[in-house]
Amino acid sequence: MKLVCKSGKEITIRSLQSSDGAKLFVFFTKISNEKTFILWQGQKVTLEDEIKFAKNSAKEIKENKRIHLVAESNNEIIGGCDIKKNSLALHHTGEMGIVIAADYRGLGIGKKLMQTVITEAQKKWKDLKILKLDVFGNNTTAQNLYKKLGFVECGKIPKGVYYRGRLVDRLTMFKQLR
Repeated sequence: MKLVCKSGKEITIRSLQSSDGAKLFVFFTKISNEKTFILWQGQKVTLEDEIKFAKNSAKEIKENKRIHLVAESNNEIIGGCDIKKNSLALHHTGEMGIVIAADYRGLGIGKKLMQTVITEAQKKWKDLKILKLDVFGNNTTAQNLYKKLGFVECGKIPKGVYYRGRLVDRLTMFKQLR
């Protein structure tokens, strides 16, 4: 799928491929070094780990356990959003995650990625009823987006995550689908 974001940049949204390891390595190295609102706070990622992650994710996509979309600009990954479907007594739920490169935030790409992955999940998994995600308590921009998309805060772990060397709250949000 192609879209033109608010800045006029053309973005391609597509499913993650097993061959995306090198692109993911470049992307996550930048994101980790930025120490943004993700679990990687400057830790090094390796090319080997990202190749393995891409292959494993592609396998989970084929096995109907995950939906993982990436956003690309100029043949570089600039964002990603996924839902991993839970199993057993949690088979009606999915865990969602999203990350967008700094230069592409605030342009509507994250919202479009989330809307697209949610729509795909509802089509693919008829039994999916609840989506859950975690968000840093000081990331009000993301929280506002999630609320606009129908997510509701349902829990908080005070000082539950490190952000740039200090402890901040970790919030859990969910969206009821059906």
